[in-house]
Amino acid sequence: MTQFTITYDRRRDTLYAVRRGVRSTMNFVWGVDETLRLDPEGLDVVGWTVTNFSLHYPKLARYVGPRKRWFIAEFFETRSSDLDRLLSPIRSRKALVNFLTAEAASLSHQLPLKA
Repeated sequence: MTQFTITYDRRRDTLYAVRRGVRSTMNFVWGVDETLRLDPEGLDVVGWTVTNFSLHYPKLARYVGPRKRWFIAEFFETRSSDLDRLLSPIRSRKALVNFLTAEAASLSHQLPLKA
């Protein structure tokens, strides 16, 4: 059984995936339209917020209905576990923010700036 609650705002095309029982988060911009949510004490990944969800995850967007959200929850649970393993050696909040800033910069799409 999944530990994530999935909420989808169809009007804003925004998906919220949050681990059950989480009260507060430290949010970090992970990429274009994607925010990583971390537990401020344990520094564990506890959720994601994805705007323009159907644009970034068109195949997952098929499963936003109430009966099929378990599929999206499993996806984000697996993704969070993988990222937790990657981040497990990082012990301080400052080191985590520095690491995520460098990682997000390499993963983010560069937006062209117009004069």
